[in-house]
Amino acid sequence: MHSVQREKHLEVQKPEFNDIAIVGIGNILQKDDGIGVTLIKYLEAAYTFPSCVQLIDGGTSGVALQSQIMNKDLLIIIDALSISDTPGTVHVLKGDSLLSQSSDIKLSPHQISFFDLLQFMALQKIAPKEIVVIGIVPKDIGCGTNLSKPVENCLEIAANEIIAHLMQTGIDVYKRTEKIFPDYWWKPN
Repeated sequence: MHSVQREKHLEVQKPEFNDIAIVGIGNILQKDDGIGVTLIKYLEAAYTFPSCVQLIDGGTSGVALQSQIMNKDLLIIIDALSISDTPGTVHVLKGDSLLSQSSDIKLSPHQISFFDLLQFMALQKIAPKEIVVIGIVPKDIGCGTNLSKPVENCLEIAANEIIAHLMQTGIDVYKRTEKIFPDYWWKPN
């Protein structure tokens, strides 16, 4: 059974969310490290999003993502989370505490460039207004294109967390009625 761990935070006032980016980051050639990109492709196939929501396959782009995420009202980051916990556990991290962390604390294998980018953007006052990290604990980040079973089994749980957060902010997201298969272009047929 997979569980969801949420960081406790105080909610002051909800801003309006008119410009939202959901970014999946990770290396699709390193098994569970590719969960962010895999989940983006899953979301594209399973749901319809309003035009104010942009789904971004961030891969291992890091700093190259700045122009796509600056000044967003809400940024949701999906990535493998390098912590000691049961593989496939979904963690939801929110708030300014994410940017106040020392850059030597690793939330993910991509944190050095992407996390530093977020801190730099905050200093330049072009950071997203709200940042949420959907982190999935990996089992195996060795070479390969398939997710481990525990991580693959948490796709729907992680997707539900993202959809629930969007719905809480007033964004309507709908499950597709027609079956569309995700475009996992990196996997052999």
